[in-house]
Amino acid sequence: DLADLDRQLARLLLELHSHTHSTFGKLDEPGAPRWADLYVPRLHEVRAQPEISQRLPQAALADVDYAIARAADVLADQGVPTLVHADIWAGNIIVQQTGTGWKITGIVDPGAEYADVELELAYLESFNHARPAFMQVYTQQRPLRPGYKVRRMIYWLLTYLIHVWLFGEQQYLDLTAKLAAELRRKM
Repeated sequence: DLADLDRQLARLLLELHSHTHSTFGKLDEPGAPRWADLYVPRLHEVRAQPEISQRLPQAALADVDYAIARAADVLADQGVPTLVHADIWAGNIIVQQTGTGWKITGIVDPGAEYADVELELAYLESFNHARPAFMQVYTQQRPLRPGYKVRRMIYWLLTYLIHVWLFGEQQYLDLTAKLAAELRRKM
C-alpha cells in the first residue's frame, strides 16, 4: 500500500511540477531570474537566529558558515522555475481508504512558490518520503540533473537549521553538524 501511495504522490507532484514560470519566487511576488538570489538569503536569515549559535557547537557553525558562503555557486546550476508545494511531507498529505486500497485525496499547507524543483525532492528525501517507488516513477519522467546530491545537501541544510532553530532537538543538532561537515568536504 505504501509503495502505491508513493507512486500516486510522484504522479501528483509531476502534475504540479508541470507548471513553470519565467522567474523564481512566491506566487504574489515579482520574482528573480536566479534561484540562488532567493534561496541563499533564506539560509542567512535562519543562520542569523540566535538559537542557531546557542545550540550548535562552534565547529559545526564554522562548517555551516562555510557551506552558506558557497551555496550560490552550488545552486548556479538551476532548473526552470517550477511550481512546488514547498512543504510536502506525510503530515500534509491526506489519504483515504477506499474499497481497492488507499488513495491520496489532497495535499494541504502549501508554501507554494516557483523554485528549482530539486528543492521539493530534497525536502521529501530529508524526511524519508522519497522512497524507491516514488523516485522510480518521478525520475522516469523528470530525470535528476548532474550534481543533484550536493545541491540536495544545501537544501537539507536549511531544513535542518530551521529545525535546530525552532525545536532544538538533538537529532537535528547532530544531522546539521554531520551535514555541514560533509558539505565542507564536498564543496
